Amino acid sequence: MPEQKERQKEAVVSELGPLGRYKLRLVDGPRGRMLDIREWIDNSSYSGFTRRGVRLAWPAQAQSLIKILAEALASSEVADPAKQ
Repeated sequence: MPEQKERQKEAVVSELGPLGRYKLRLVDGPRGRMLDIREWIDNSSYSGFTRRGVRLAWPAQAQSLIKILAEALASSEVADPAKQ
């Protein structure tokens, strides 16, 4: 019988708060520290995280995302919904 690899556990380092229907957490796992942005649902049949989400390497990819978002917000190409 083939040996099964033991699955490494993840540890939540910090709950960063909600962002709409998503929750943000810092998670330590087999691939290092990650920023986990994942959909959270809470209804009569299920309460918890879904598979919908993304993990970004912390801090490198998270800093890149911040830079991209700042450029998008400063860009005249991105419409401001408050001005429409």
